[in-house]
Amino acid sequence: MFWKKRNKYGEYPCNDYLNNALRCLLKDDNPHRPVIANAIAEICYCISKADGHFADDVAKRLAETGLCPFV
Repeated sequence: MFWKKRNKYGEYPCNDYLNNALRCLLKDDNPHRPVIANAIAEICYCISKADGHFADDVAKRLAETGLCPFV
């Protein structure tokens, strides 16, 4: 009777697009610049809130840089 609305951002293709955006942002020479760090944090929040997943290479790079508090 009552359907829980599913969040599209945690599914294909949105989740893949968000991981691709993170890959591009993490390739920057200085990902700790405020503009890039804020963009990374927003994308990480979107993925975690939508019950999506981080790609293995993206999760590894996020752990190395320490930029995503939601991993």
